[in-house]
Amino acid sequence: MGLLNNSTSAVTSDAVLTDLGREFLSLNDGSFSIVKFGLGDSEVSYDIIQKYGRTIGKEKIEKNTPVFQALTDRALAQKNKLVGISNPNLVYMPTISLSLAGSTVTSVALTTAGTVTTSTVVIEQRTSATAIQVDPDLVDEVFLITMRDDYLFIPASSPISKDPDGRATYSMQRTGALNSFGGAILNFTIQTKTLSDAQFNLFDGRAIVEVVGTKSGALTQFEVTITKT
Repeated sequence: MGLLNNSTSAVTSDAVLTDLGREFLSLNDGSFSIVKFGLGDSEVSYDIIQKYGRTIGKEKIEKNTPVFQALTDRALAQKNKLVGISNPNLVYMPTISLSLAGSTVTSVALTTAGTVTTSTVVIEQRTSATAIQVDPDLVDEVFLITMRDDYLFIPASSPISKDPDGRATYSMQRTGALNSFGGAILNFTIQTKTLSDAQFNLFDGRAIVEVVGTKSGALTQFEVTITKT
């Protein structure tokens, strides 16, 4: 959804269904139902508040900020989603990080040949301050994991959606108890698909996996490097 005209007190909005939404609507079996919506602020520069103060800065943001038109690609529509938080004293937003064998990493290495290989990764939610716990309102119970469907998949799981660009999204519940920060932990396994030489040469053995916490909005991306032997 995007604003078309905010020059007056009346606000006109432009709302479109995403490609996935149109896919569900086209089923025409009565299952399509809009039950919630999300808001984002990708266009807003909050430096304006610091420069002009809260009152004038708010007015400048509301009246002068150019707003993106509505996009049908859900991967692009909302990069910076807003979240509702009841704690007025919240200082630290949670982050999520990737670890292998107890060490924080930024990439995962896999090998594919006649057989495929797997790697179990751990996603942990925490804050940037050692002594600060994750706010209970922001503990993620569910994570969305997106990856290229033609290269990678999560064994024993089915994606909840696939977009026209070949990205598959999986929905996974957090794993067991919370960590020492009071944050969620997610364990999942990535597995390579059997790749032809043509497929492998097309993406040069590199693929990006994205993980998003559905409640906190925290996001991390990591690279999977695949070696073909």
